[in-house]
Amino acid sequence: MSWWQQSLNTWSSGGPLLLPLALLCLGIVGYTLRSSQAIRQVAQQAEHLLQILKDMGEHSPTSLLGQRKDWLSRAYLQALDEVKAGGKPLATLEQVEIGCSEALRKDWLILAALTASAPLLGLLGTVMGMIQTFDAVSAVSGETGQRVAAGISRALLTTQFGLVIALPGVFGAAHLRRGVREVEARLAACRFLLAEGL
Repeated sequence: MSWWQQSLNTWSSGGPLLLPLALLCLGIVGYTLRSSQAIRQVAQQAEHLLQILKDMGEHSPTSLLGQRKDWLSRAYLQALDEVKAGGKPLATLEQVEIGCSEALRKDWLILAALTASAPLLGLLGTVMGMIQTFDAVSAVSGETGQRVAAGISRALLTTQFGLVIALPGVFGAAHLRRGVREVEARLAACRFLLAEGL
């Protein structure tokens, strides 16, 4: 039996919940990659901005930020305008960090829901498989062994798929958390350098 036929047999014996589990897996991977890319982009912008601010010298922060075109520099430039209009420097600059953190964390809720759903769908498959098994046991016919085996197979396969699918979400969320903490640290350093330059 080829690997393709074996995979097809495994897929078909898993029952109707394997398709939603596969879609769930794609969602988990997609949200993890999208969030990871956004975090990486903001981290690079923050790191570059941090280097520019460290080497600021006699230049004003407003003129340095005005030369840059990324959204982080524009957000800090807008915050500096608010400071000039009478806002408190650290509190106003901190609002940029809060907004950035919230933007980077927006996919976490969806990722957490998808990750939590995978084992639950697997458990639902277990229940469906066990019901099929008990139906086979209660039936009085010659093919009881095959029906019991099919029910147990469905129960175990969907549970296994659900647990395996949840793993990328758990590890992805941990990776995203770490990335956002690193970005927040860089943004805090930018805030203090900008406040010093005022």
